[in-house]
Amino acid sequence: MKQTRWIAVFAAALCVAVAAPAFAQQPDKAEVQERIKALRHKMLVRKVGLSEDKATKVEQIIDGFNGERQKIHKQIAEEKKTLRELLKSNSDDQDSYEGAITRLRAAQKQNQALRDKEFEALKQELTPKEQAKLLRALNKFRNKVVKKLHERNAKGRRKQRDAEDAPSDE
Repeated sequence: MKQTRWIAVFAAALCVAVAAPAFAQQPDKAEVQERIKALRHKMLVRKVGLSEDKATKVEQIIDGFNGERQKIHKQIAEEKKTLRELLKSNSDDQDSYEGAITRLRAAQKQNQALRDKEFEALKQELTPKEQAKLLRALNKFRNKVVKKLHERNAKGRRKQRDAEDAPSDE
């Protein structure tokens, strides 16, 4: 009986040891967002050359538009998904295509209007040179973040695909 208990304890410890790195590699969404915000702040100070106070004001402006931006991005993603599904099913429903395209273009226009509004708010805090540095730095920053997220998602998809392809012991 004691030997069985020790085997169970050893098996449980082994499971935890094997699973822990996997959980450590997949931080939750809030943790990722916090890291992105910290990196953005560092970028505003180092690359754009803003003071801590000015960087904080710029972040508040950017963050103030995030809620609306997320809603618009969700709309855009939904309409793109609708179009993909229509194309994948080889649908000939022209009204569905037209509706999805119209809604997609409207959401894209809303997104551009929001970006213009955000830039106007930033103009109140930044000199033209700081604005130029900010635009360049944000573009580079966004590209790096997107690349990292794509790599992370691709790794997850590969692991999932590999797990699905692995032979089962049935």
